[in-house]
Amino acid sequence: MAGRIRSIRGELREWEPYASLTDAAARLFPMIVTLADDHGRCGASPRFLNGAVFFVRPKPANVIGQLLAELEAADLIRRYSAKGGTFLVIVGWFDKSHVNYQYIKKRQAPRYPAPNPIGDGHDDRHDDRRETGADLDLGSGNGSLEREERSLPSDWQPNEEHRQLAFELKLSLQREASKFREWSADKNSLSADHDARFKVWLRRGAEYATRDEPPMLVVRGDGDQDKPPPLGAWGDTSRPPVHPAFRDRGR
Repeated sequence: MAGRIRSIRGELREWEPYASLTDAAARLFPMIVTLADDHGRCGASPRFLNGAVFFVRPKPANVIGQLLAELEAADLIRRYSAKGGTFLVIVGWFDKSHVNYQYIKKRQAPRYPAPNPIGDGHDDRHDDRRETGADLDLGSGNGSLEREERSLPSDWQPNEEHRQLAFELKLSLQREASKFREWSADKNSLSADHDARFKVWLRRGAEYATRDEPPMLVVRGDGDQDKPPPLGAWGDTSRPPVHPAFRDRGR
């Protein structure tokens, strides 16, 4: 993916499955890492790999098939079919403990389709689990499932847990939800769990509010010292008035 940074860990050269590869397969795998999108997916057809990797000396389709099978046997990739094409996903892409893990701060939308649920035209020769109702994630070495990251739905609304949290943090739920929607649209943010992300948003919002707000100890004539003053009570100043008892200190 042009312009995206990819990492090859030093542990890879010490990893026995990789060290056991043939020279051609060992050369192909790092190229696949650079070609993968932010979800660890890449085209796997001989025509695609010949054009992207072996463009100077193209290899026959059966040779490329053997190289991919070698990488698959080493548990570096897994192949799958989707939308009439052949693709692969790099094992361990999302697993922080894996040698293939990639840290991507702002993941962009996928360039290649996700593996389809089995039973919908999916080639399950390379799958070791059968699940329905969810996309299979083949990006981790333990066969676990990871939900597809998507943009914030247009009809998304805060839930009751968000309301309770906003109340505890003394935040305006309506204002924070509006800012969260605007931020998600502006950044084209993707997430597998927008509700969980909004909880983090609320907590960070409370931290920033605490950091930026002026002190709330205000001397008022009505004896109610625990409530914030009404809007505009401090005039054009950015800080509350100084208590008379402290006005002459330091002189």
